[in-house]
Amino acid sequence: MFWIFFTIILIITILSVLIWVLPWLIWINNQQSNTKTAIYKNKLFWATFWVVLVITPTLSFLVYINLDTWSTQERIYLTGDTTNNALSAEDGDATIQIRTMMNALENRLEENPDDQDGWLMLMRSQIVIGDYGIAENTINDIQNRFPDIQAANLYTNAAELSIQQNGGNILPWSEAMIDKALEISPENSKAMFMKGFALIQNNEFEQAIIQWENTLKNLPEDQADQIKLVNDAINETRTFIENNQ
Repeated sequence: MFWIFFTIILIITILSVLIWVLPWLIWINNQQSNTKTAIYKNKLFWATFWVVLVITPTLSFLVYINLDTWSTQERIYLTGDTTNNALSAEDGDATIQIRTMMNALENRLEENPDDQDGWLMLMRSQIVIGDYGIAENTINDIQNRFPDIQAANLYTNAAELSIQQNGGNILPWSEAMIDKALEISPENSKAMFMKGFALIQNNEFEQAIIQWENTLKNLPEDQADQIKLVNDAINETRTFIENNQ
């Protein structure tokens, strides 16, 4: 499907070029002074014109209706979208659209269960619409199917997405994912950082500071931006504690 698409695009491009170049070729061939008459009375010109006019929308439509049969990798390559942007529609039908996409994706995964990107997209989709229990099952499936994937990062990314989808609010499920990540990799700096905010949300301010101080110990010196974020969080929390004593 991938190469068929680009073959179609190549054909359309060639025909589109011909529609502009052909009149001049006709004029040169006929060597007539009345260029407009020579061009627009030529049958070859009009044949090419109508072929392009009909084939272009027809092929575009055929490509469009077959998009759901493409693999995840092909869609990502063509759109350049490796994020979950397609799942963030703000209209009232967003959930329906996501579930429709998920159904198509699940059908693709039945045919191609080794599509790791597809499984990750399915997990993200489930988190976006709030199917956390199902998303956790998908995470377990991903770990079983792809043993080389880093489980701690999988849990951390799932927690991060759920937090983003809930406006920064850390749900119990999100914190559970963070805890799972830390059980597997206690020095995972991203999970440690998010755990600090979970503690803040639970009004455990001193524990949050300790958590972030430990996070700093695990951050390489060349990660200046991350170090600054953690230090800012520590300083803001200390200021809050001092102002509320």
